[in-house]
Amino acid sequence: MMLPQGWVEAEASEVGTWGSGGTPKSTEATYYNGNIPWIRSGDLPDQEITKYEIQITEAGLNACAAKWVPTNSVLVALYGATIGKIGITTYPVTTNQAVAFCTPCEAINPRYLAKYFLSIREKLISLAQGGAQPNISQIILKQQIVPLPPLAEQRRIVAKLDSLTARIARTRKKMEHVSNTVSDLKKKILLFAFSGKLSNSEYHHEKCSVEVKSVFQDDQERGQWSETSLPSSWKWVEFNQFFSDVTDSKKKLPANLYMDSGEFPVIDQGKSIIGGYTDRKDLIHTASDPVIIFGDHTRSVKLIHPPFVQGADGVKVLSPSENVCVDYAYYAMLAIEIPDKGYSRHMKFVRRAMWPLPPLPEQNNIVRKINHVFARANLIEKEAKRALSLLERLESALLAKAFRGELVPQDPDDEPASVLLDRVRAERAAAPKPKRGRRQSIQDMPLPRKRQTEKHG
Repeated sequence: MMLPQGWVEAEASEVGTWGSGGTPKSTEATYYNGNIPWIRSGDLPDQEITKYEIQITEAGLNACAAKWVPTNSVLVALYGATIGKIGITTYPVTTNQAVAFCTPCEAINPRYLAKYFLSIREKLISLAQGGAQPNISQIILKQQIVPLPPLAEQRRIVAKLDSLTARIARTRKKMEHVSNTVSDLKKKILLFAFSGKLSNSEYHHEKCSVEVKSVFQDDQERGQWSETSLPSSWKWVEFNQFFSDVTDSKKKLPANLYMDSGEFPVIDQGKSIIGGYTDRKDLIHTASDPVIIFGDHTRSVKLIHPPFVQGADGVKVLSPSENVCVDYAYYAMLAIEIPDKGYSRHMKFVRRAMWPLPPLPEQNNIVRKINHVFARANLIEKEAKRALSLLERLESALLAKAFRGELVPQDPDDEPASVLLDRVRAERAAAPKPKRGRRQSIQDMPLPRKRQTEKHG
């Protein structure tokens, strides 16, 4: 890449002092709940660090490889779920071993360096080494070539990026609000539908009988409905009057036998409609009409048309009764409130629930109305997601443009980066090697005011 006038390339190892941290022994209570900020990779917000969860004591600091990291240092998560995340220190901190830090030299603006690492995050992740838990490593970070403009231009680039990304963030928040609003709308439509308020019928509402209504009171062992008042032509029915459980326990395909492609889809309890594929004809479910798949552990609900093969774990196959429209039953499963018990089983809540059953023509009318509203809502949601995707691409494009020297104009009066970098190199070469001595004490560091943190352990 042709560099703009006044720019120079430098290895990341040249533009700062690098290091990483350590973790005090977790079973030693005296090492925790002190007043030394201890940053883990999950604390990195891709911007200035303003909060963290854990503080360690000076004894904890001295008992491990953690070390003080000065203000205006750039932190990078090396591995784990947050690999590649970035942070900038706004006060002295310490870190664990999953976080590398670079304290920049005077030739580079800390926020410029942080934004550069943000711009190459995907590249860094692709370079990570290791099987089960890929690790970027300090070596990889220090080998990266940083395009270095004059210091004054670095500040202009950072200011311009801050302005543009703030506008992107505001737009992103609006699009996320649209998605949340659509989700809330769907919930309200389902609430109206299964209390009889969505259909065109002129049925008046009246309370359920005391005997039926009593099954809803303070019972956490069954699925719940927000309202128990129904039109007079509706009735509450039990599970076995609404569904048949047609799960075939002898025909289930373990997840390790899924294929990326095949003749038949495998339906499991995961979020995706299709978990995988298989060519096993002997495992095809016997259902000839559409059925509902319920995730016993995940509470996922899917409307599935045969042929299909059941996944092995937690899959329940439900077929609606003769007087229940399958689409109506599907929406009822989406509408009912099933308590979240983690990875425990949830089918018992479905079995013990009461189900609102209108006449079949009204079920079809309700389904048509839900489909109509959901189709429009899905279109809005799709456009909002598309906008969010475009915003992500726009942010990446702006970062790339910035580090090609195309975001702000160059100023010929700026001191070239090469001059400043040569001066830094000369000063480093002339400086005596630091002597080994005591670690900086907590008394030497200007710490943030002690604040409430979570107890460790």
